[in-house]
Amino acid sequence: MTAMNERFEVIDIHRFNYKEESLEYDEFKDRIKDFYLKHDDKLAACYFEVNNNDLLFDDLTDDDRLYKMIPFQTTSKSKPEIIRTLIKLFEDKEIKIPPNTDLIKELYDFKSKRNPITGNLQFSNTDGKHDDMVMSLAITAYCAKEEQDGGITLFL
Repeated sequence: MTAMNERFEVIDIHRFNYKEESLEYDEFKDRIKDFYLKHDDKLAACYFEVNNNDLLFDDLTDDDRLYKMIPFQTTSKSKPEIIRTLIKLFEDKEIKIPPNTDLIKELYDFKSKRNPITGNLQFSNTDGKHDDMVMSLAITAYCAKEEQDGGITLFL
C-alpha cells in the first residue's frame, strides 16, 4: 500500500501479504481500511488493484467511508506504461521515496526482459522475489501523474 502526495513524495508505504502472514480475510480487509482511513483527510483518490480481488473491493466499498476508492486493473498492456511512468519520475528526480529497506531492495531486484515471441518488454522481480511494493509505487505514481489534482493518491 502506498500513499503519495501531488509532489510525488511517498508519505507512507506498507507491504503485507495475507498468505505469508496467515491473515484471515477480515484482518486483511481491516488493514486496508486502517491504511485508507489513516490518510483519508488528505486523499484525492484511492486506487485499488482489482485483479482477482473484485469481491474484496466490493466488501471494502460497502463501507461508505471508503467512497474515494476506485478500481484499477493492471494488464499486460498497461503494466509497461505504468513502469515507464515510474522510471521517468526517477530519471527526472521528481519522485521521493522513504528509506524503506524492503522497497529499495525490490527496486534493485526489479528487471525487464524482452519476450522472445512478442518482442514486448516484461517487468518483474528476479528469481521469484516480491515486487508488491514496486508495483504499488508504480501504480500510485502513474495514477498521481494522470490526476494531478492535488491531495494524496493512495494505492492499495
